Amino acid sequence: MMATASILLVEDTPDIAQYIRDILVGAGWSVQHEERAARGLAAAKGGAFDILVCDRMLPDGEGLDLVESLQENVLLERLRFLRQLTQT
Repeated sequence: MMATASILLVEDTPDIAQYIRDILVGAGWSVQHEERAARGLAAAKGGAFDILVCDRMLPDGEGLDLVESLQENVLLERLRFLRQLTQT
């Protein structure tokens, strides 16, 4: 049996977070949701996640700054980053 991927979702908009979470959980993945960059950073440093899905604009900071902080952390080398940049 294949191991379930663990995903950290950092998204502050409740409807979007729920939509993404429903899709990922429905696909059989484990998801932890945080609404703030600081909490996402703490969760990533304290957990064993395979993938980070992060909003670009968060109430307490830039999502790309969070990604950069995590990429610089040697302990998180195995974390994969998915980045979608869109403009509206």
